[in-house]
Amino acid sequence: FMPFVDAAAVLGHLGRIDEARAMLAEAKKKKPDFSADTVRSTIGRYGLHSGADRIIDGLRKAGLAE
Repeated sequence: FMPFVDAAAVLGHLGRIDEARAMLAEAKKKKPDFSADTVRSTIGRYGLHSGADRIIDGLRKAGLAE
């Protein structure tokens, strides 16, 4: 599901909201309980905590609720 999460975040930051929402929907199909906490914990496993907020910000622009 993470490739869809990454795409949704990037597209959200680029202002391509319709495409970002489509990628977010795909991520939710793969992982229905997907949330900002899922992103934090998944990224945290790889020691990339500093990038989590940026990704989550892009996902919020795509429509991710907390």
